[in-house]
Amino acid sequence: MAALRSELGAASAIWGQCGLTFGDPASLEVRVVDPPPPHLVSLGDGLGVRASGGEIRLRVDGKTIALATRPGETPDAIALEMARVAERAGLQCQVSANATIAPGLGPSVDVSFRRADRTLATADRDPVAPLSTDPTLTVRIGSVDLSDGLEHFTDQDSMAGTLEERTLIKAVDDGAPGLIEVVVVPLFKGGGRIGESFIASDRSSLRNVVVLDRAGIRQRKSSLTLAHELGHVLMDLPGHPDDFGVDTPTLLMDSDAAEESPFGPRRISLDECARVIRESGPGSPSGLLVAVPIAPVPLR
Repeated sequence: MAALRSELGAASAIWGQCGLTFGDPASLEVRVVDPPPPHLVSLGDGLGVRASGGEIRLRVDGKTIALATRPGETPDAIALEMARVAERAGLQCQVSANATIAPGLGPSVDVSFRRADRTLATADRDPVAPLSTDPTLTVRIGSVDLSDGLEHFTDQDSMAGTLEERTLIKAVDDGAPGLIEVVVVPLFKGGGRIGESFIASDRSSLRNVVVLDRAGIRQRKSSLTLAHELGHVLMDLPGHPDDFGVDTPTLLMDSDAAEESPFGPRRISLDECARVIRESGPGSPSGLLVAVPIAPVPLR
């Protein structure tokens, strides 16, 4: 917790060159939580193909949830019907659509099961029946196992995130549109990644979220990973200035900055500062930033 607060303080110091602050790190809420149970069922996960007709059957906290699908039915319509069935069983549901991934035909839809007190319920397969008999509609129960690392998105599904990412983030996200959630995991699966972000322009149910692993915190001097990923969220920008240009390791938003000297990845351009205010400042659609009045320090 102290390490993360220190990292948040460093991010504030870096973004101070744009006149931004994330507040006193000691006042920011930091929690250590266990991975969530398998509370989330994804319909159409992957390509978002419509149903052909069949039955979905699962158990949630020991209660059977069963519903029929019809040919041509969309994942979102099936998700709403699943939520109605669950509510009749005394459960609550949070239904959220994901952005259509690059090779997808349509969006997938997630159903997060909650108990009456809003705590996460546990979904699993019915031991005597298949999860789904529909030949085209993909139905998957999300689970989080961080022992082998968090499965991260690729260029093909970055706009929606992986099922494991969504199961983790939707368990801890409080849904407040004016907040940025920072989630730290032990490591990403497969290595080669130390941080990632979900931004509003992807039009997914995951937005204004930064995910780091412990290597991302250790690489403060060479990468400033948290400050970099916050830049993607604040600018609502998925790319990097060197994606189609020259590598400049002195820039914070350079994709492969690895300069540990005082001239390392700390600089933010004036255009980037202006974009932050335009995309996240007062009056912007996201409204992540609020104006803080500044007055002269009184003389004593």
